[in-house]
Amino acid sequence: MKRTFSVLSVLILGACGGSEKTRPIDAAAGATPTLSQADEEARKAEAAAWASAQVAKTKTAVEEAAARKEAAAAEEKRAAAEAAYLKTPGGKIWAKHRDWSDATCEMIAKRHVFVGMTAEQMRASWGAPDHINSTITANRRHEQWVYGSSQYVYFDDGVMTSLQTSR
Repeated sequence: MKRTFSVLSVLILGACGGSEKTRPIDAAAGATPTLSQADEEARKAEAAAWASAQVAKTKTAVEEAAARKEAAAAEEKRAAAEAAYLKTPGGKIWAKHRDWSDATCEMIAKRHVFVGMTAEQMRASWGAPDHINSTITANRRHEQWVYGSSQYVYFDDGVMTSLQTSR
């Protein structure tokens, strides 16, 4: 009499070093296991699923490695771009004032001024004024910075509000 065993039994037998066709399960009974066609198909499906999972793990590991490599290359490129920018006039200003935007630093490097600049940014752009006229009220400080004899820059609480040029 021959017995039919499940896939689990066959896997256990295989793990023990026996052959699913010849290794006796019950030595006293003398029975040897055989696989039914359904068990064989289940075993093949399980093996295919395992192989598919291993391929997916390998793909994921390869994709993660590629993503890490791509991120490292992007960081290297960003660092090179920053190093190149730091050599420009705007970059040199930005190196001293990292809280200022690139655009602000570029304008200051070109000696341009704009409404909304801080007094510190104005000094970085045009240098110290020749003269400062101040008006202090109960809750504000108004300043007129004089450059030469024809340019006047107005500040309210340290922020540039207007520019006047005389001709």
